[in-house]
Amino acid sequence: MTMPILITKFQQKTFETAFKKQYSVINNAIDFLALDQGLSSCYVKVIREPNGNPIYSVNNADCPALKEGLMSKLKLTPLNKKYSYAKRNDVLSEGGVAVNVTAAYDSILSSMMSYMLPDGAVLMFRDDNANYYDVVCFVLDVNGEKGPNRWGYDVFWLMLSQYKIRYV
Repeated sequence: MTMPILITKFQQKTFETAFKKQYSVINNAIDFLALDQGLSSCYVKVIREPNGNPIYSVNNADCPALKEGLMSKLKLTPLNKKYSYAKRNDVLSEGGVAVNVTAAYDSILSSMMSYMLPDGAVLMFRDDNANYYDVVCFVLDVNGEKGPNRWGYDVFWLMLSQYKIRYV
């Protein structure tokens, strides 16, 4: 009985370490681009209503330039593959949580383009330059095609807040 518990803890620690590494790499690239090119207008500001529901204020003037800079700085390779993950309702029915009760992640995922980092992790950005989700909100799969491809384990929904990357 001890062996499965040890394996599970090892896997969780592996995903946690991979997430921290990718988070740091992406955050450093964003910080570099913000300082080097003066890109500061690509973020979501989240304000909570008294009932807890979020209100979003988006500043996306620099998002196209930030995306282009990230493509170069992170050496992203476009993938012709669409990734699919457990649907939001499936995650909730299995005891998972969603920070934003109004978000429709499932429909947004279908319009995202996938890009591979040199180490095999996958970043997904919305492929609609007119939409504020273009870079402001993105998906990180820390181990690419390898499993378990579960939200909160190896797949994360991230957004650029006014100050730093947040994961939700």
